[in-house]
Amino acid sequence: METFFAFLPLIIIFAALAWLARWQMRTYSTHIAHVNTINQEILNSNREMIAELKTLNQTLKDRG
Repeated sequence: METFFAFLPLIIIFAALAWLARWQMRTYSTHIAHVNTINQEILNSNREMIAELKTLNQTLKDRG
């Protein structure tokens, strides 16, 4: 029983670190999902702009 009480602080520290790691991973996963959403919006916007620029370019070629 003395051995258990001797290692109890280490067990508590490791349990706290495990909990902290899981919490951090959850927070990180949420952050990554948010960043991916923003990146997808930027990508869609860029595709729309490219399509508009191609249309303008074709219009200018047809005029010239």
